[in-house]
Amino acid sequence: MILSEEEIVFRKEQKRLAKIARKKVRRTKKIAANRVIYGTPPVKLHVMPKKDFYFSWEWKKARFEILKKYGPECMLCGSNHRIVVDHIKPRSKFPLLELDQDNLQVLCNDCNMGKSNDDYTDFRPNYSADESDELDIVSTALEHI
Repeated sequence: MILSEEEIVFRKEQKRLAKIARKKVRRTKKIAANRVIYGTPPVKLHVMPKKDFYFSWEWKKARFEILKKYGPECMLCGSNHRIVVDHIKPRSKFPLLELDQDNLQVLCNDCNMGKSNDDYTDFRPNYSADESDELDIVSTALEHI
């Protein structure tokens, strides 16, 4: 069967529109799943595009706070080369946690790329310096009682 050029263009356009529709369905399913998990109200969420998110003031502030808290050293391999702040639970799957301080850790770019968005391992130390000092004070106080 020989198709005219107009039919070929029409079919390509149909395929392109079908692909866009499938992406919208997948995004809607992700949003619905997050609503069930986190109990968020049934409103449509605006997920900022990746490019815009990483240039936003909110992200830069959260990134700075994490680097200030943990220092510029990879929590997995100890490297201090090409440091990034990583989402433990990936932003693509958990958009509501994108700025949550408890969902961020410091990794080098190689460890971050190896981790990908399929691994939810938390490489942060168990306690920060302030928390361990508080625990020492509390345990010392309890010993004297």
